[in-house]
Amino acid sequence: LQAMGELDKVHNALFEALVVERRQLNTPEALADFVAEHGVDADEFLKNYKSFGVNARMQQAQDKIRGARVTGTPTMLVNGKYIVSASTAGSPQAAIEVVKYLVAQEHGDGE
Repeated sequence: LQAMGELDKVHNALFEALVVERRQLNTPEALADFVAEHGVDADEFLKNYKSFGVNARMQQAQDKIRGARVTGTPTMLVNGKYIVSASTAGSPQAAIEVVKYLVAQEHGDGE
C-alpha cells in the first residue's frame, strides 16, 4: 500500500480489521479483497505485493525485528537502540512515557 501511495486510504481500516475485528487477512488474496473494499485496485495491489522491491523491504523489516529480538506486541524500538514494551515498562501508558523520554534523549531534548 505504501509503494502504491494508498496507505493513507486503508491504514486505519486495516488496523481496525486486524486488531479489533480480528479478521484473517493472512493471504495476499484476502488482503487484496480487503483493500478493494476500500477503493484500492486488487490486481495492482497483488502486483505490488509480489514485487521485488516490496519483498526486499519486508525482508529488511523482518531482519530488523529479529535483530531487536522482538517477541510480542506492542513493542517499540527507539532509534534502533532501545526496546520498550508494556510488560517491561509495567503498563501500556508507562511504555508510552518511556518511549517519549527516550525519543527526547535521542533528539538531545532531554539534557
